[in-house]
Amino acid sequence: DAPGEALVTDTATSVAKAGDSPMWGSVRIGAPDFGVTAPVGVHRAVGGRHDLPVPGDILCAALAACMDTTIRILSNNLGIPLASLEVAVQADCDVRGTLLVDPTVRVGFNAMRVGVKAVPGPGVTPKQVERLVQMAETCCVVLHTLKNGVDVAFQLDAGKEADAGWRA
Repeated sequence: DAPGEALVTDTATSVAKAGDSPMWGSVRIGAPDFGVTAPVGVHRAVGGRHDLPVPGDILCAALAACMDTTIRILSNNLGIPLASLEVAVQADCDVRGTLLVDPTVRVGFNAMRVGVKAVPGPGVTPKQVERLVQMAETCCVVLHTLKNGVDVAFQLDAGKEADAGWRA
């Protein structure tokens, strides 16, 4: 009835101030009126401690969260109850590209794996669960974004120095 309402915009914003360590930071996930701030770290493979979630972990979490909620929404809407659901995501990256060690190695993840463990609820067959998960694969936004790529517009506002302490 209202196609314009189908277009949504999700947000995340990093939060850093002059003097903050480059090894730890935080990101505000979601809109200011309901979002949460999550701590982030740097992966040990590129010089960090990996003592907090790193951006790759957050990417895996986005895919796990999207697949989980998609399956559960479909489960609810189609009346196919699940006794339990777990979605696990792993991603592999060769950091030689990002560290500029080997220019032939592309920057980014080489492979991602999604594992779904869905236990059927009362009266539900494994075949119904299999079909449910196949349907979720068809409409999981993050899964399709990762599989098909997305145009990313990049904008820089260098502005004026915020304070004398903010220097590269």
